[in-house]
Amino acid sequence: MAYQVAGEFLLAVKAAKIRDAKLRDETLRSAKSVCLTVAEGAERVMRADRARAFASARGETVEAVAAVEIAARP
Repeated sequence: MAYQVAGEFLLAVKAAKIRDAKLRDETLRSAKSVCLTVAEGAERVMRADRARAFASARGETVEAVAAVEIAARP
């Protein structure tokens, strides 16, 4: 489920069509990292390892959201 949501988030970031090339690149990198890190966390057996991966994915999500918000400002 979390991986599916991460994939939908990536599609939403792509659909945002951020004009600033540097900001677009950073946002897409963050959104892709969310997908990869969620997948990595899902595979972890140890609870602490899983929590660490998911915490990292949350951080990447917040970064991507902030970049989209910055891009939307006039």
